[in-house]
Amino acid sequence: MKHILFIILLLASMDAKAQGYKITFVPQQVHPGTYYLAQHFRDKFNIVDSAMLEKTQMTFEGRKALEKGVYTLLDSNKKQIFDVMIDDSQKFSICYDAKHSNKGMKVKGSMANTLMFEYMAKLDWANATEKEYAATKQSNPEEYEKNHASLSKEMENYMNDYLRKNSKYRFAQLLKMFQNIEVPNEIPAGNK
Repeated sequence: MKHILFIILLLASMDAKAQGYKITFVPQQVHPGTYYLAQHFRDKFNIVDSAMLEKTQMTFEGRKALEKGVYTLLDSNKKQIFDVMIDDSQKFSICYDAKHSNKGMKVKGSMANTLMFEYMAKLDWANATEKEYAATKQSNPEEYEKNHASLSKEMENYMNDYLRKNSKYRFAQLLKMFQNIEVPNEIPAGNK
């Protein structure tokens, strides 16, 4: 009987550890201090955990799984560094650069965050490209319109492909919520 009780307790503790979270952030430039993991709540942050920067990283760890959603990493002054997605994968690490560039994010253990930062990097690229095109708008409006239309079509195709391939991830689901709804020109038969 003692052996069975021991096995049950062992399995329960292993299950509790499996359900917890362990998120490690590795900044390329080290700034000592306490960092915070916070959940978005309207225009404010609800701090859910804190961690000290030890050597070259900070690790947020807890026995209970975090609620799924968008979280943010805050610095020691409680200023936002960047957002992360919490979904089914709650044990991952992110190495980030000093500029907080989406292109420079290196994620291990979380496909949701990998895909989010890839998308954000593509969006950063599109915004920078559009700025380059806008600089030629006055001198060559026809060229600008051609380039702008091409970039818009490329990003529309990218977004549709991204949403189709990644629909099971929370970030893609959030993006889909903000997409424009296609309204048909005519009411389909039988819906009058």
